[in-house]
Amino acid sequence: MATHRISLTNASRPGARLIDLLNESLPEECASRGLAVLSRSKIRRLIVAGAVSLNGRPARIPAAGVGRGCSITVDIDTERAFFEREPEDIAFELGPDRVLFEDDAVIVVDKPAGLPSEATVVAARDHLHAAVKRYLHRAAGSRNEPYAGLIHRLDRETSGVIILTKKREANASLHAQFLDHSVSKEYLALARLPRTPRAPGGGGERTIPGAGDAFRVENRLARITAKSARGQWGAVPEGGDEAITDFTVERVFPSYLAVRAVPLTGRTHQIRVHLSGLGYPILGDGLYGGPDRVDLRAEGAKRSDGARELVVPRVMLHAKTVSFRHPVDGRVVSVSAPLPEDFVPFLA
Repeated sequence: MATHRISLTNASRPGARLIDLLNESLPEECASRGLAVLSRSKIRRLIVAGAVSLNGRPARIPAAGVGRGCSITVDIDTERAFFEREPEDIAFELGPDRVLFEDDAVIVVDKPAGLPSEATVVAARDHLHAAVKRYLHRAAGSRNEPYAGLIHRLDRETSGVIILTKKREANASLHAQFLDHSVSKEYLALARLPRTPRAPGGGGERTIPGAGDAFRVENRLARITAKSARGQWGAVPEGGDEAITDFTVERVFPSYLAVRAVPLTGRTHQIRVHLSGLGYPILGDGLYGGPDRVDLRAEGAKRSDGARELVVPRVMLHAKTVSFRHPVDGRVVSVSAPLPEDFVPFLA
């Protein structure tokens, strides 16, 4: 995620509306940084999404008055602000069946695929964070909006375990655990299997892996597309951020693998980039070369409905398990999400 922070000051217009000040100043500021120019509607969406602060406090009301000398800070995530598509997200209401763990401080839920983790620049677009707040609001039976802190996020098409806090006091401990990589995360990925995949170390070729084979990918990742293009990450010889993932092959099919992935660092698209770099792009991951269909004839499979192929419904990556120290009493909490239904046809 590439984020640009733009700082402005209302030097001479006391009481001016926030939306008016940003419409006047932000396009020029974006242009000076080589960014695409934001439209008026997207500037409004940035405000509603909480990306704008007045004197260090989030300001979500476009018509809010801005005093003279007030500082305005705008955080622009280039991928979300400029290139966000408006896909057909699923309709979702969090229920007890999706709550994997809950106490007074923490709630851990099973995020479905097809739902953003957090607010986007599209103001009316639903997201998991809002769904959790609605769930807590119903459970509390109170008029006051409950607190829910989003500690980390999953890509829209990734399903599985995600942690939120119910008390602000729990944030510091969990944030620190994610920063020092002491949170243990395990993913399940379905990845295409070419006949001549690249070796994990990057040299030569290797035979098709077997169940139980384990390997590590360790390199440095950085954005490899221009700021004006959709965000894509890749391995770089220098610079970037250290990225380490341990993989274990769980099952081998004729044209794809079921792979357990344990990221030891938390970089953008890390698992997707590491598997693609080995020649094993995740099924459905068109950004990194993953196919959108599986030929059942190649699998030697027979279906009663006569189907010859399986359509891949999304990026086939599932956050299976997360383990962390409880922010209040320090005990280790390990939470797992069940296998999503859209994985079942590929593993049957």
